[in-house]
Amino acid sequence: MRDILPQLEEIITPVVEKEGCEIVEVKVVGSGRASVLRVFVYRDGGASIDKIARISRRISKKLFA
Repeated sequence: MRDILPQLEEIITPVVEKEGCEIVEVKVVGSGRASVLRVFVYRDGGASIDKIARISRRISKKLFA
């Protein structure tokens, strides 16, 4: 699963940067259909829950388009 992390980061980095954040870490936890993608982001001054939700929705759209 670690082999796919660089590809995932390449896909989601523009989404995160467009929201004024940067990626700190990307992890895939679980296996098979129970896998979860965790993206940790940083923004000077912090990121609101609305911003995090917006990033999450945009990442989902990008990955499942």
